[in-house]
Amino acid sequence: MGRALRHSVHTLVPAGTWLLALRKLGLGFNKFEKSPEQWTQDLINYLHDWCHYRPLRELVKAYDAQGFTFDSLETEYIRFRLAYHGRQRWVPAFEFSEPLARRLLRRLASMIILSSKCPAR
Repeated sequence: MGRALRHSVHTLVPAGTWLLALRKLGLGFNKFEKSPEQWTQDLINYLHDWCHYRPLRELVKAYDAQGFTFDSLETEYIRFRLAYHGRQRWVPAFEFSEPLARRLLRRLASMIILSSKCPAR
């Protein structure tokens, strides 16, 4: 269950409600011997305590300050996934709506970046 998805949907339905429903359907990781209710509460606590989102500008600045490049690869990732699943016919529609697709991927899933150490400055 993706952390980004949990944070995106929680404004529509209380997190505990739909996380518990998904857990009772068998989804989720690190279930061990926990009840679905305990697992749900532990996940909510973990996300609250450990997930800290930063604006894109702040991320780029932090990478740059440490001497790393920051290249966004969401569009390449979407093309790869379409090809991997045999849906190359969707590429023209994707190219038409590339900014929207990139924004949706960032919002609902994650950023896809390529980073490497910058050459000596």
